[in-house]
Amino acid sequence: MLTLATDTFITLTDADAYLGFRLRAHEWGIASEADKEAALRMATAMISRERFAGRIANQNQALAWPRTGITDPEGRPVPSNAIPAAIAHATAELALFLMRYDITDDRIRRSVFNVRSERIGESAATFDGSGGNDTLPALVRDMIAPYQAVASANNARLIP
Repeated sequence: MLTLATDTFITLTDADAYLGFRLRAHEWGIASEADKEAALRMATAMISRERFAGRIANQNQALAWPRTGITDPEGRPVPSNAIPAAIAHATAELALFLMRYDITDDRIRRSVFNVRSERIGESAATFDGSGGNDTLPALVRDMIAPYQAVASANNARLIP
């Protein structure tokens, strides 16, 4: 059983409701509850590795959300005990993506993210430029972008 803000950014019930209206979400509809929960946990872990604005709400929390000092795209404060709908929905979208593509298989990951070459020592990757150079699908990246920390000349996001 999933626990919101401990295991996942969206409950299984809410993910079912959100993806129930999603076109081409057949994989989600036929998946077992255990597979859905595993996909939501993995999606949450992947999104939690991203760099977000503000600070985590509790120093003991394992996940990146909930956070303090956050505003939504309209400038309204996000309560420090809340996970924005965009983050929750991005988690569901990524879980669906993970059901479609086993990115733990290196060959599939390379194909999905257009990785041409890669080096493990001192982490490097080369992308072919045709589909982006990311570890998240573009839709998920776009959904979480309004809540991410803004890079400046003094900091940069390192991609291992």
